[in-house]
Amino acid sequence: MAGTRSSRIRALLAPGFVAALLLTACGADGLTDIGEPNLTDTASLPELADTSAPNEPGPLEEFLARITGWTGEAQTRAEAVADFERDLREEQEEIAACMAELGFDYVPTFAGRGTLILGEFSDDDATLDRASREFAGRYGFGISTTPPQRGVDLDFTTALDPNAALQAQMSPAELAAWWQALHGFAPGGTANWDADEPQGCIAQVLSDRQARSSPAPEFLGLQDEVDQFLAAVWDDPRVAELESRWAICLADTGVGSFTDRFELLEELWREWDALHGLLFDDDGTAAAAVNRTPDAEALQAFTDREIATALADWDCLAEIGFEAELRAIELDLQRQFVDQHLNELEAWAQFEEARRAG
Repeated sequence: MAGTRSSRIRALLAPGFVAALLLTACGADGLTDIGEPNLTDTASLPELADTSAPNEPGPLEEFLARITGWTGEAQTRAEAVADFERDLREEQEEIAACMAELGFDYVPTFAGRGTLILGEFSDDDATLDRASREFAGRYGFGISTTPPQRGVDLDFTTALDPNAALQAQMSPAELAAWWQALHGFAPGGTANWDADEPQGCIAQVLSDRQARSSPAPEFLGLQDEVDQFLAAVWDDPRVAELESRWAICLADTGVGSFTDRFELLEELWREWDALHGLLFDDDGTAAAAVNRTPDAEALQAFTDREIATALADWDCLAEIGFEAELRAIELDLQRQFVDQHLNELEAWAQFEEARRAG
């Protein structure tokens, strides 16, 4: 279970538009022998996707869309795959160029790589809204259940790496030098993460690409302020009052007494992790683990409780109009933030638009 418990809970609570926006990732000739991917279209799973009408972007979200280049339009699966492959081609060709500068041959390849591209694609044919009560009744919060994910699995792990033929022709000394240039350490060694500069062409290219997609130094402070603002939305007194009404409603259902939804999800995750022998500190970081396989009865009991809790949560959210009121608060806070930082946001947006234009 990767990540802290807190990060998993916040992912479940993240506002839809902002979450999609912030998760947005920013066919060259000459690439040969990349191998054919094993494409597993998970649309063959039971048809599920979020079909609720998207919120109109708020004033800050409009700036973030300009900054990230997010258009708000869903891609087809083929377009998403093409974007990923184009990005990987560029990365591999930059690695080859780096190796050439050091006097080594390197053949760009997708071998050994893979990814799961998730998204709400424009060619989805969804039949169940992930925000619906039916979804909550079937999958709860997705803690002990596995809701089908819409996506395409690109698997190049079985593709042949053309660089293996190059290595087979090298002497031990040549292979050691080639490996050092590519990875930054000798065969059998480990990377030096304390080095001041990235070691090896792979690390150097990834670092350079990250730098090109990161905000310019003059906008790092503004980025920090945006991040802090998005996290602080939940600290607004109006949200606390809204969650208080939710808590009263939930307590009346008999599910339990909680201050807010974060606390509710935290307790469920704590129980689920404990069933599997995982213990966490109060800050949500892993503290200890033992090898434990819970019995089927305990797992089913947890799933039953998770689903019952998710249904009660859904009913209370609907009863008090939680999502609509939360959205109104978000938009009000966004307007205040944009009013305070209008010129800075405009400068940042224009800079990123110009950078993307080349």
